Formats: sequence, C-alpha cells, structure tokens
Amino acid sequence: RKEGFTNGYRLRIDMGACSVQPVQAAAAIHERLAGFPRASRIAIVTASAITRLQVQRLMTQPYLRIFDTAEASWDWLTAPDAAATA
Repeated sequence: RKEGFTNGYRLRIDMGACSVQPVQAAAAIHERLAGFPRASRIAIVTASAITRLQVQRLMTQPYLRIFDTAEASWDWLTAPDAAATA
C-alpha cells in the first residue's frame, strides 16, 4: 500500500529461474503477502511442472493463471476482461 498498490492491479511473476522453494520458505512468503492488496489478475511464468504444482497448492486465487512463456502471460494480462476469461 505504501508503494501505491491498490486493488485491481495486474501482476506477473517470472519464476523461470527459480527452483521449488522449501516448505517453510514458501509458507513465509505466502504469509507475508496476506495483507497485500488484491490483484485482478496474476500470471505466473514457469515451465517447471514441480514449480507449477507448488504454485497451485499455495496460490488458489481464481484470477491466477500459469504460463510457460512470458509472452503468453503478457497477452493474458493485457487482454480485455472478456478475452481473459475465454
């Protein structure tokens, strides 16, 4: 909030260079972000099947999608609302 984030922003997290996080680290990150304003869309970029599973377990928002490439995530993030739900 201090940095100007308000509800409705769109977020892309590129996890392509990240490995799966230890359970304690993932839980700490998840807890730390609990009070953050709500995004309207979250795009996660990773080609790793195991990272996808970890993200799906921790991030259950219905407005979250996981992509193999940054380009595909950008297309979804910047699409009009009707196109993003298709």
